[in-house]
Amino acid sequence: MIAPRRKTCGDSVSREDVFYATYALLHHPAYRAKYGENLKRERPRLPLGELNLTKNQADSLVSIGRKLGDLHVGYESAAPFDFEVQDTTQPGTNFSFRVEKMRFDKEKTSLKVNDSILVSGFTPEMFEYKLGNRSALDWVVESYRVKRDERSGLTSDPNRENEPRFILDLIGKVATVSLETMRLVSELPVLFS
Repeated sequence: MIAPRRKTCGDSVSREDVFYATYALLHHPAYRAKYGENLKRERPRLPLGELNLTKNQADSLVSIGRKLGDLHVGYESAAPFDFEVQDTTQPGTNFSFRVEKMRFDKEKTSLKVNDSILVSGFTPEMFEYKLGNRSALDWVVESYRVKRDERSGLTSDPNRENEPRFILDLIGKVATVSLETMRLVSELPVLFS
Protein backbone atom coordinates (compact mmCIF):
# COMPACT_ATOMS: atom_id res chain seq x y z
CA MET A 1 0.00 0.00 0.00
CA ILE A 2 2.94 2.32 0.56
CA ALA A 3 4.19 2.19 -3.04
CA PRO A 4 0.91 3.37 -4.66
CA ARG A 5 0.52 6.09 -2.04
CA ARG A 6 4.09 7.31 -2.56
CA LYS A 7 3.31 7.52 -6.27
CA THR A 8 0.39 9.83 -5.44
CA CYS A 9 1.72 11.67 -2.40
CA GLY A 10 5.50 11.58 -2.61
CA ASP A 11 8.06 10.11 -0.22
CA SER A 12 6.45 11.49 2.93
CA VAL A 13 4.27 8.39 3.41
CA SER A 14 5.00 6.55 6.64
CA ARG A 15 3.94 3.14 7.86
CA GLU A 16 1.82 4.95 10.45
CA ASP A 17 0.01 6.77 7.62
CA VAL A 18 -0.72 3.43 6.00
CA PHE A 19 -2.02 2.02 9.29
CA TYR A 20 -4.43 4.92 9.83
CA ALA A 21 -5.57 4.98 6.20
CA THR A 22 -6.30 1.26 6.50
CA TYR A 23 -8.16 1.78 9.78
CA ALA A 24 -10.34 4.43 8.11
CA LEU A 25 -10.92 2.20 5.08
CA LEU A 26 -12.10 -0.65 7.32
CA HIS A 27 -14.73 1.74 8.76
CA HIS A 28 -15.84 3.05 5.36
CA PRO A 29 -19.55 2.24 4.78
CA ALA A 30 -18.99 1.49 1.09
CA TYR A 31 -16.14 -0.90 1.94
CA ARG A 32 -18.32 -2.68 4.52
CA ALA A 33 -21.24 -2.89 2.09
CA LYS A 34 -19.14 -4.12 -0.81
CA TYR A 35 -17.07 -6.64 1.17
CA GLY A 36 -19.50 -7.45 4.00
CA GLU A 37 -20.10 -11.05 2.95
CA ASN A 38 -16.36 -11.66 2.52
CA LEU A 39 -15.69 -10.14 5.96
CA LYS A 40 -17.95 -12.76 7.55
CA ARG A 41 -15.78 -15.59 6.20
CA GLU A 42 -12.32 -14.12 5.65
CA ARG A 43 -9.87 -11.64 7.04
CA PRO A 44 -10.18 -8.09 5.74
CA ARG A 45 -8.51 -7.43 2.42
CA LEU A 46 -7.47 -4.10 1.01
CA PRO A 47 -8.84 -3.46 -2.48
CA LEU A 48 -5.70 -1.71 -3.69
CA GLY A 49 -6.42 -2.41 -7.35
CA GLU A 50 -9.78 -0.64 -7.09
CA LEU A 51 -8.53 2.42 -5.23
CA ASN A 52 -7.04 5.17 -7.31
CA LEU A 53 -6.68 7.69 -4.51
CA THR A 54 -6.04 11.36 -5.04
CA LYS A 55 -3.72 13.07 -2.57
CA ASN A 56 -6.73 14.71 -0.88
CA GLN A 57 -8.52 11.35 -0.51
CA ALA A 58 -5.39 9.70 0.88
CA ASP A 59 -4.78 12.57 3.30
CA SER A 60 -8.41 12.44 4.40
CA LEU A 61 -8.19 8.69 5.06
CA VAL A 62 -5.04 9.16 7.15
CA SER A 63 -6.49 12.08 9.12
CA ILE A 64 -9.85 10.45 9.84
CA GLY A 65 -8.22 7.08 10.53
CA ARG A 66 -5.94 8.74 13.09
CA LYS A 67 -8.94 10.41 14.78
CA LEU A 68 -10.84 7.11 14.82
CA GLY A 69 -7.84 5.27 16.23
CA ASP A 70 -7.28 7.85 18.97
CA LEU A 71 -10.99 7.82 19.81
CA HIS A 72 -11.21 4.03 20.02
CA VAL A 73 -7.97 3.50 21.94
CA GLY A 74 -8.84 6.32 24.34
CA TYR A 75 -12.52 5.44 24.79
CA GLU A 76 -12.12 5.33 28.57
CA SER A 77 -11.23 9.04 28.63
CA ALA A 78 -14.21 10.10 26.49
CA ALA A 79 -16.71 12.42 28.12
CA PRO A 80 -19.79 10.37 29.07
CA PHE A 81 -22.95 11.25 27.15
CA ASP A 82 -25.34 13.25 29.32
CA PHE A 83 -28.17 10.74 29.74
CA GLU A 84 -31.12 11.26 32.04
CA VAL A 85 -30.49 8.96 35.02
CA GLN A 86 -33.49 8.20 37.20
CA ASP A 87 -33.41 6.79 40.71
CA THR A 88 -35.96 3.96 40.66
CA THR A 89 -35.12 2.60 44.11
CA GLN A 90 -38.19 1.16 45.82
CA PRO A 91 -39.06 2.45 49.31
CA GLY A 92 -37.41 0.36 51.98
CA THR A 93 -34.48 -0.69 49.76
CA ASN A 94 -31.01 0.83 49.40
CA PHE A 95 -29.77 2.63 46.29
CA SER A 96 -27.04 0.71 44.44
CA PHE A 97 -24.85 1.04 41.35
CA ARG A 98 -24.28 -2.74 41.32
CA VAL A 99 -25.13 -4.39 38.00
CA GLU A 100 -26.36 -7.97 37.71
CA LYS A 101 -27.84 -7.85 34.20
CA MET A 102 -28.89 -4.76 32.23
CA ARG A 103 -31.83 -4.61 29.81
CA PHE A 104 -32.93 -2.14 27.13
CA ASP A 105 -36.61 -1.43 26.73
CA LYS A 106 -38.29 -2.60 23.52
CA GLU A 107 -37.65 0.71 21.70
CA LYS A 108 -34.04 0.92 22.95
CA THR A 109 -34.59 4.43 24.31
CA SER A 110 -33.98 3.53 27.95
CA LEU A 111 -31.87 1.01 29.84
CA LYS A 112 -32.69 -0.61 33.16
CA VAL A 113 -29.27 -0.86 34.79
CA ASN A 114 -30.61 -2.40 38.01
CA ASP A 115 -33.51 -1.91 40.46
CA SER A 116 -32.14 1.54 41.38
CA ILE A 117 -31.15 3.04 38.02
CA LEU A 118 -32.99 3.72 34.77
CA VAL A 119 -31.02 5.51 32.04
CA SER A 120 -33.03 7.35 29.36
CA GLY A 121 -32.17 9.31 26.23
CA PHE A 122 -30.73 6.68 23.90
CA THR A 123 -31.10 7.56 20.21
CA PRO A 124 -31.03 5.27 17.14
CA GLU A 125 -27.75 6.91 16.04
CA MET A 126 -26.01 5.54 19.14
CA PHE A 127 -26.59 2.01 17.85
CA GLU A 128 -25.21 2.58 14.33
CA TYR A 129 -21.57 1.93 15.22
CA LYS A 130 -21.13 -1.84 14.98
CA LEU A 131 -18.45 -4.15 16.31
CA GLY A 132 -19.10 -7.14 14.10
CA ASN A 133 -22.86 -7.53 13.98
CA ARG A 134 -23.67 -5.80 17.31
CA SER A 135 -23.61 -2.16 18.27
CA ALA A 136 -20.96 -1.10 20.76
CA LEU A 137 -23.71 -0.30 23.28
CA ASP A 138 -25.33 -3.71 22.82
CA TRP A 139 -21.93 -5.30 23.34
CA VAL A 140 -21.45 -3.46 26.67
CA VAL A 141 -24.95 -4.28 27.91
CA GLU A 142 -24.58 -7.97 27.02
CA SER A 143 -21.02 -8.34 28.30
CA TYR A 144 -21.09 -6.34 31.53
CA ARG A 145 -23.18 -8.62 33.71
CA VAL A 146 -22.50 -11.08 36.48
CA LYS A 147 -21.99 -14.58 35.04
CA ARG A 148 -21.42 -17.87 36.81
CA ASP A 149 -19.71 -20.73 35.01
CA GLU A 150 -21.66 -23.85 35.96
CA ARG A 151 -18.75 -26.20 35.27
CA SER A 152 -16.04 -24.41 37.21
CA GLY A 153 -18.26 -22.59 39.69
CA LEU A 154 -16.34 -19.36 39.04
CA THR A 155 -18.19 -16.06 38.91
CA SER A 156 -17.27 -13.25 36.55
CA ASP A 157 -18.28 -9.92 38.09
CA PRO A 158 -17.61 -6.69 36.14
CA ASN A 159 -18.58 -4.46 39.09
CA ARG A 160 -15.74 -2.54 40.73
CA GLU A 161 -15.96 -1.95 44.47
CA ASN A 162 -13.63 1.04 44.33
CA GLU A 163 -15.47 2.53 41.29
CA PRO A 164 -19.19 1.89 41.82
CA ARG A 165 -20.20 4.10 38.83
CA PHE A 166 -17.79 2.34 36.44
CA ILE A 167 -20.41 0.52 34.33
CA LEU A 168 -22.83 3.46 34.31
CA ASP A 169 -20.04 5.81 33.18
CA LEU A 170 -18.84 3.25 30.61
CA ILE A 171 -22.28 3.26 28.97
CA GLY A 172 -22.09 7.04 28.63
CA LYS A 173 -18.56 6.91 27.23
CA VAL A 174 -19.44 4.22 24.68
CA ALA A 175 -22.47 6.27 23.57
CA THR A 176 -20.20 9.30 23.04
CA VAL A 177 -17.62 7.23 21.15
CA SER A 178 -20.34 5.66 18.98
CA LEU A 179 -21.78 9.05 18.00
CA GLU A 180 -18.34 10.54 17.31
CA THR A 181 -17.31 7.46 15.30
CA MET A 182 -20.34 7.79 13.05
CA ARG A 183 -19.71 11.53 12.65
CA LEU A 184 -16.13 10.83 11.53
CA VAL A 185 -17.25 7.99 9.24
CA SER A 186 -19.68 10.39 7.56
CA GLU A 187 -16.69 12.60 6.66
CA LEU A 188 -14.82 9.82 4.82
CA PRO A 189 -14.27 10.54 1.13
CA VAL A 190 -16.21 8.72 -1.59
CA LEU A 191 -13.98 5.84 -2.70
CA PHE A 192 -16.10 3.28 -4.50
CA SER A 193 -18.50 3.95 -7.33
